[in-house]
Amino acid sequence: MCAGLTTFNALRNSGAQPGDLVAVLGLGGLGHLGVQFAVKMGYRTVGIARGKDKEPLATSSARGATSTARHRIPRRNF
Repeated sequence: MCAGLTTFNALRNSGAQPGDLVAVLGLGGLGHLGVQFAVKMGYRTVGIARGKDKEPLATSSARGATSTARHRIPRRNF
């Protein structure tokens, strides 16, 4: 329940209105909840994850994100 409240409150306090575009970065434990809440709150929702294997967590009919995107963290030599 705590994880759900954390994600829900972030969306609720974001200032976004129904119809606005919302991006959820990371589709793991909290991210898939964020996608579900955002869709139910009326936002156009994009799920962002590092791998294509996470795509079903955002786009399944139960979750309903409008699209997904993959991001990559560049390697740096220090």
